[in-house]
Amino acid sequence: MEDNKKKKRRAYLDDFRKTGGGEYEYKGAQYIWEGSKEEFRKQIMVIWGYAALMAVCIIGAGCLPVPSMINCVYVILPFTVCFICAVSVIWGICRLTYHGSSLRAYVYDATVEQVPMRAVGTIVGAGGTIAGELIYLVKNGFGEAVFSSVLFILLLAGAMAVLTFLRVEMLKMKWIRGV
Repeated sequence: MEDNKKKKRRAYLDDFRKTGGGEYEYKGAQYIWEGSKEEFRKQIMVIWGYAALMAVCIIGAGCLPVPSMINCVYVILPFTVCFICAVSVIWGICRLTYHGSSLRAYVYDATVEQVPMRAVGTIVGAGGTIAGELIYLVKNGFGEAVFSSVLFILLLAGAMAVLTFLRVEMLKMKWIRGV
């Protein structure tokens, strides 16, 4: 049973063959961007713009002095999920940018296929944080943190909107499977 899990998780290693010089060469499937390199560059710049806005919104919300972020588990946990998923989205976009318009199959699976779902995870985390913040405000009131509480909610709602656009842009990318 354990051998099967290792085989599936590292199955992409079977696509590498040893050359006569002792080096490894990739012989697996490639995914190639359908458009030109210039179109790919423009698409990546749009995606990076959305990713930067998302990061600013989430980090900005995390830096605000909101009372609920001090000791309220139903705000802190979803925000943590949101933050971790946001880092994962940015990591996927970094890998996609690094490898460019021609991706190996395992990179394609980890970037183009995964980033939209990671974005959904970030959206769910941000939505849960907003819900937790609203519950906190109903139970405890605004106190002296009216501005920071409203800004906290608006930043997370902005992150959700930006992530929706980022997800749409990622899903619009067209790739052709090559040999």
